[in-house]
Amino acid sequence: MNSNLVIIFGFVIIIVAIRSHYRQRDQTSSSLGAADQMSLTRATETAHRLEQRVETLERLLDEDSPAMAELEAEIGRTIRLQTEALYGVDQYDVVLM
Repeated sequence: MNSNLVIIFGFVIIIVAIRSHYRQRDQTSSSLGAADQMSLTRATETAHRLEQRVETLERLLDEDSPAMAELEAEIGRTIRLQTEALYGVDQYDVVLM
């Protein structure tokens, strides 16, 4: 009877060890590597900057549209807002056409 308990206990230990091994392996393989993590961080930062630019442009077009139309009529030229890649969120060039 003691030998049967030892065999059953051995099987239980082996099953627990195998489950823990595969669980740990699955957790390790699903994590991102350092290069992937850096790429994801850069993509997130770029998306955030682009979102801020869109918000700034929407604000400019919504709030300043009547004022810009008046200014264009006064000077007789078309005004265009232009941004550059290195500019900050609220930085842009005013270009007279």
